[in-house]
Amino acid sequence: MIDFGQLFSSGSQMWVLFFCALLIGMSKTGMQGINVISIPLMAMVFGAKPSTGVVLPMLCFADIIAVVCYRRAAEWKYIFKLLPTAVAGFFVAIFADSFVPQGQFKILIAACIFIGLAVMLWTERGGGKDPAF
Repeated sequence: MIDFGQLFSSGSQMWVLFFCALLIGMSKTGMQGINVISIPLMAMVFGAKPSTGVVLPMLCFADIIAVVCYRRAAEWKYIFKLLPTAVAGFFVAIFADSFVPQGQFKILIAACIFIGLAVMLWTERGGGKDPAF
């Protein structure tokens, strides 16, 4: 369990948290990929495992707010199509947190970031249709 009193012990950690929350919010308004900056920044400041415990709820909450704000313009068929894999990914993250040691967890985060960047660049360059649609 994360001790939030100890986690946010310095003012610089709070500023990093606010900055990363801003980046995550900006990513939900259409600036795709900007939250890639927040993930390693949070891992450097808070540590690999504690940062996932902070970032994952922020991402989930940002998604909920985005759906609430844009519910009339939302393409519900796409949301329902992506929802099972998103929920499965959430539980995979909980599983990985329980069984992957701290040193290997950093490698796992780095691999996920690089794979995500590669997929994003591939779809941006027209190498493939967006897998969600």
